[in-house]
Amino acid sequence: MKLLNKILFSLLIPFFLSSCGEQKTYFYLMTHPQELQKTIKHCEESGSFDNPCEIARKAANDFSEKSRVHDEDPEKFGQQILMLQQELAQKNLSNEKVLELSQQLDIMLAVVAVRTF
Repeated sequence: MKLLNKILFSLLIPFFLSSCGEQKTYFYLMTHPQELQKTIKHCEESGSFDNPCEIARKAANDFSEKSRVHDEDPEKFGQQILMLQQELAQKNLSNEKVLELSQQLDIMLAVVAVRTF
């Protein structure tokens, strides 16, 4: 039993260590606005210009732009969401196209969620 615990412990340590300092992707930040805000705040406080902060700054700029577009014409923004959903419903899309459209849709829905509250 002790040997089994040692084996499990030694297998799980790398998993926990790798998840501690995991870099957040552009897509993750775009679909998690609160996490984006925290990351931007941390980057501003630390004065960091490393790659994760550059990704966060780009995501913040893009999210702000999408929010502006939403605020200017919410109905048009909603129509764009419907068009993405219709395109996703088509058959014979490549996996890459499905992923691209799904990510665009998720980002737009994150904007709607933030702007409606």
